Amino acid sequence: PVHYLNLLLDNKVEVSLRDIGRIALPSMPAFTLHKLLIASLSGRREKRQKDYIQVCAVAKNWSRN
Repeated sequence: PVHYLNLLLDNKVEVSLRDIGRIALPSMPAFTLHKLLIASLSGRREKRQKDYIQVCAVAKNWSRN
């Protein structure tokens, strides 16, 4: 099971993609919080580091907008 999945499903934004149409994605704050929460659950150091790197990349991009 995916921990904290409801956090992603309950906080969506819709975007339009040229070739696909409208799709729902998790909001940036929900994605970021979800990554932080699941990273803390990971027993593997490499997985935690990857999750934290993704959080930093999303936060940097999000802060520019």
